[in-house]
Amino acid sequence: MVHSESVKEITYLYVIDEADERLVGVANLRDLILARPGQMVTELMTPQPFTFRPNTPLSEAVQAALKRHYPAYPVADENGDIVGMVRGWRLFERVATDLISQAGSQVGVGRAERVSTPVWQAFKQRHPWLQVNLLTAFAAAFVVGMFEDTITRIVALAAFLPVLAGQSGNTGCQALAITLRGLTLGELSDYPVSKVIRKEVLLGALNGVCVGVVAAAAMWAYATATHTANPVMLAAVILI
Repeated sequence: MVHSESVKEITYLYVIDEADERLVGVANLRDLILARPGQMVTELMTPQPFTFRPNTPLSEAVQAALKRHYPAYPVADENGDIVGMVRGWRLFERVATDLISQAGSQVGVGRAERVSTPVWQAFKQRHPWLQVNLLTAFAAAFVVGMFEDTITRIVALAAFLPVLAGQSGNTGCQALAITLRGLTLGELSDYPVSKVIRKEVLLGALNGVCVGVVAAAAMWAYATATHTANPVMLAAVILI
């Protein structure tokens, strides 16, 4: 049996069967206060209420809370006996924590790291991501090096390399952020991954065209101002 230590914590009254003490319904405290004299609890209660099991995964509990928005959720065992209660705000607190941690996960900051985390522990959590990021930076530098002669002859391309790298990184971060949010909120369980990929590919193409037009215009203006040969061709390269 679950007892509340404070009257302020009482939101629902759980109705149990007198014979085997199984949970058979839940009654809102407000409905009981406004009930007519002589009215039975069975007329006010919600029969067969939604319950958690003690072994319900936290991710499933969060998804259930996002769909139902109840202030409190009873926890019952296989026999229907109440063994505990979970406050809805605690589940939403978990959602908020996961959403906040998304920003850190994109740059290699672990979910468990806090402001008070010791230096050595924070170092071990962050440093591997920096090494991986260094490898990808070397890969990008290798690709640029393959076209070193072209970049040497056309200096305008070198000026626009940070612009292209920054825009591609921002596009990837946008896709990563919305995907992580979907995972946290359990939205991907009902939304096909293939559809998510098609959507992000289409968004990337649309954003690439719109941003590319502006960048191409800037390249044309820059090449024209510096008297670089073939400004239209350079603008087309930047657009593509």
